[in-house]
Amino acid sequence: MKNYVNNLYGNSINSAIESSLKLNHILWLLFQNYRFLLKNSLNIYELTQDKSDWKAVLENLHTSFSALAALIEQSDCSKEITVAGVTGKLDPNYPPPKYSGWSIRLFESISMRRNDLVSILLKYDPETAAQLEPEYADLSRFQVNYIKGMLNKEGEHDRLFAQLNEVYYADLQYHAQARLKPFYYLAKEDEEGFEKAIIEATQAHRSACKTNGVPIEPTQLHFPSAIIAAASLGYDRHGWTLKHKNDYLPEWWIYNQFELEDSLDT
Repeated sequence: MKNYVNNLYGNSINSAIESSLKLNHILWLLFQNYRFLLKNSLNIYELTQDKSDWKAVLENLHTSFSALAALIEQSDCSKEITVAGVTGKLDPNYPPPKYSGWSIRLFESISMRRNDLVSILLKYDPETAAQLEPEYADLSRFQVNYIKGMLNKEGEHDRLFAQLNEVYYADLQYHAQARLKPFYYLAKEDEEGFEKAIIEATQAHRSACKTNGVPIEPTQLHFPSAIIAAASLGYDRHGWTLKHKNDYLPEWWIYNQFELEDSLDT
């Protein structure tokens, strides 16, 4: 079963390479595919409780991180890079991500504990998001400003939160609004409000995943980047731990226990 799944996703990447897709796009496909492999390996580990299967969980997670990190850094497009056996050069003229792609990259970088990548992504211009999605320009611009503002200790937290709930409420699907709320309570250092917001966000996410017609990016089905990032920040900044069990928030991930020995001890 494990070999079948690995071969399935390997064939997907090979098809992308044979189609001469840009490495930038292939890296995003690697991120997607290794997230599906991560879910599969977690399922296997839950059945076997075998140390080698747990090692596969962490390897799939780290590989997905590596693909995304290479895509974000784009340090020197003249040099070849290799990720998960795929080698090539990044296209410096590849278009920037829309709001959704940018936010996933940012939230993933937070849960990676890669502050260097977070710094790169916080330079993203809200006007870029607006220009890339002109039909949703105001909403895209606001969401970028909201996230950047909540991550800034000097940001206008109350004003942004009021806009989220009053101005843009009707423009955002419930799960998309709910996943942004924990960052407000983080900024306000309100642990009780944060816990409630995390619960609301995961309940909204679960409901959205079960509802036909609700657009959920495939990598977000099992590992919602925004909620994982918020929980990780709560722990890193304030030492907050979850007061409830949450299927969407692996505690070893939230509490930065990525080493095999640390993870198995929890």
